[in-house]
Amino acid sequence: MTKDTRQKVWMKYHCRCAYCGEDLEFKKMQVDHIECKHFGGKNDISNYNPSCRECNFYKGTDTIPQFKERLSTIIERIQKPF
Repeated sequence: MTKDTRQKVWMKYHCRCAYCGEDLEFKKMQVDHIECKHFGGKNDISNYNPSCRECNFYKGTDTIPQFKERLSTIIERIQKPF
């Protein structure tokens, strides 16, 4: 991927992670495939999102709705009293 393409991806969400909203340093940004390549996602700017390392790891091959659903269950689980 060219530096120019990475720059465009970074600017899509105003230098923030598309998922958690944290500020991203350009050099630490990971480019996430919105639709995973394994399931037919394209190598195209329209299929790229800027992501922090943690969000990219936890999203994995999930779609965005699947990722949001999994995040909501994590929040529910950590809020349960022991």
